[in-house]
Parts: sequence; structure tokens; C-alpha cells
Amino acid sequence: MNLILIISLLTIIIILLFIIIYFIMKNKNFTDNSSVTGNAEVNEQIDSNQNITQSNPQNDGNHEDNPIVSPENIDNFSKITFKTKETYTLAEILSSSGPRKNTDGNDTELGEDVGGIISLPECTYFWVLDGTSDSSIIKYPSDQQTIAYTENSIEEYHVFSSRLLAQSLSAFISKNIITYSEKYGSFIELLDAAKHHLSDELANRINDEKPEKKDKIIKQLQSGYVLTCSATVIIGVLLKNGKMDTIRLGDSKVFPFTKDENGLKLIKDYKFINEPIDENSRIIFKVEYNEASNNFTLKSNSLKCAKDEAEEVFTLLAFTDGIGKITQMQLKMDVPNIVDKVLENIAKVPQKTFDDKTLIVIKRLETI
Repeated sequence: MNLILIISLLTIIIILLFIIIYFIMKNKNFTDNSSVTGNAEVNEQIDSNQNITQSNPQNDGNHEDNPIVSPENIDNFSKITFKTKETYTLAEILSSSGPRKNTDGNDTELGEDVGGIISLPECTYFWVLDGTSDSSIIKYPSDQQTIAYTENSIEEYHVFSSRLLAQSLSAFISKNIITYSEKYGSFIELLDAAKHHLSDELANRINDEKPEKKDKIIKQLQSGYVLTCSATVIIGVLLKNGKMDTIRLGDSKVFPFTKDENGLKLIKDYKFINEPIDENSRIIFKVEYNEASNNFTLKSNSLKCAKDEAEEVFTLLAFTDGIGKITQMQLKMDVPNIVDKVLENIAKVPQKTFDDKTLIVIKRLETI
């Protein structure tokens, strides 16, 4: 009996010794895995699938190039996006009416140039239109009483002119450019739709005039006089990532600038920094009279737009042909800060032509 009791006690003692040794070894392994090297603690987070992420005080979640990782989102690590530098758009339109051709005090309204900008979070749309100065004009004295600027001046309104065409075209673009861009991915369809819309709009303006005024127009056309109006066109978009798409009709220009270690640099192989060689000169409308219906209609030309695109654009200048050749030559020079210098001095240059001048400046700037 005593022997059985002794064997039982020894068995219990041996089991207790094994238990004590097990906990000692386990505690030793935990201590070894929690060692500290210098002053940089390394914390490892391990999920049920043995995924491991490490955070370091020198490269923690507050760094702009590193996402914040926590135990709650560690399983969705692939869905975390790294922070990137944001950009925003700074845009302005500089415009100057050339000395008016009509110096008798009657020509007091807007000139033939029109510029427009629509800025959205992901892109900025822009357009520059230039009505042809030497084309036909149908205009009449205003029936409404107006303030006379000189003793003999009389306010006029345009029924058909390149000035009216440019302004009406700009109005159509501003209302429809976003819709057509999203639907078709280009501006060709937008310009074609504008052409058909304006053909009806301008014809209706003439047809709505009083009979005695329309009779004068009919006599002019029957005598062989040709009534036309026209405008040049630039329409484009600058995306948030620096990609730029543009179409052109005529001799207006777009100067896109990218960046290198020395600052802004003109993209010299961009088609629209040079004179046009492969597209129609402009959008043109011609007045015709249909004797059978006793109505005026407008006939327009077939449009052949030029297209071009550029990447990594940080600054662009879009302008009408009123901007001088010397200014354009300066913009093509590889001189540091040439864009800022040109913009600073352009208002100081005296006007030497009768042409209107419109310049759009768009800058894509990075947030700090």
C-alpha cells in the first residue's frame, strides 16, 4: 500500500515538473520575439491568414506615400489606395478689342473674338473663336431708344455677321460641350451639331425682319452680291492628369507647355503652334433666298477639322491671330520663365493692328 502511494506521488511530481518546464520555455520564446533594436520598435500584426504588415515610426501611416493600415482593414489591404498629389486648374482670359474699324461712333458693342472656359473637378474645357472681320454684315439701327455717345451716333444691332456667328457659336458650345464630350469623346460632333443649329438660328433672324428690310436683302442677292460670315475655331480640354485634346479650324493657335528640371518647356511638335496647312480655314455660312417659299436659308461649308493631343501639359496658351508674331516667337524660345515674362509684358505692347485679341491661359498646379 505504501509503495502504491509513493509511486502516485512521484507521478504527480513528474507531471508538475513537465508543466512548469513548458511554461518556462513558452515565456522564453515570447521574450526572444519581443526584442528591441536601438530605439525603433517594430510591431507585427498577424491575422488568421498569417498576413503580416509592419509600421515604422520613420515611415508611418501619416506619410503621404503610405496608406494607413490597421487591424480592421488589413484583410482589405488590396483595396487601399496610396495618396497621390492632387492638381487644380488656374485659368484666365485676356482680351483686348482692337481699335474699331467704324470710327463714326456707331460701333460700340463687343468685338469678333470670343473665349470660354468651363472647369470641372476632372478637366477644364476651353474654346477660342474669331469672327472674320472683313465678311458681310446685315445690321440695322436699333428700334429702341438708346443713349447717344455722340451727337450723330445711333446704336445698331446685327442680324447676320461674323461677330454674331462667333457669339452664337460660343453660346452653343458652352451649353453642350460637356454632353457631347461625354457621349462622343471628341468635339467633331459638337461642332457639326453647332453648325446645323446656327444655320437655322441665323436664318430665322433674317426671316423675322420686317418685309421692307428683307426686300433690300433680296435685291442685293439678286444683283449678285454674296452675303457670307465666318469664324475660326479652337475647342479643347485639359484633363486632370495633364492630357490635352484639341480641334482646330483656321489660324488660331494653342501652345502647350510641359515641365522638366528647368521649368516649363514648349511641346514643339504640337501641330497647333504653327499655321494651318491641312484644314479648312474656318466655318462659313452663306445667305441664300428661296423664292418659292419666300424664305432665307443658310448654306454652310463641309468642315475638315484638324486634331491633335499632348501629354503631361502643365500650362497652355490658346489665342486668336490677333496675338502678334513677335509674342509667338518669344513663346517658342527656350528661356526660363518665358511664359511668365510674356504674360507680364503683353499688356505693355502697343496695339499696331485693328484686330481683336483674345488669350486663354490655363495652368495645372499641384497642391502642396
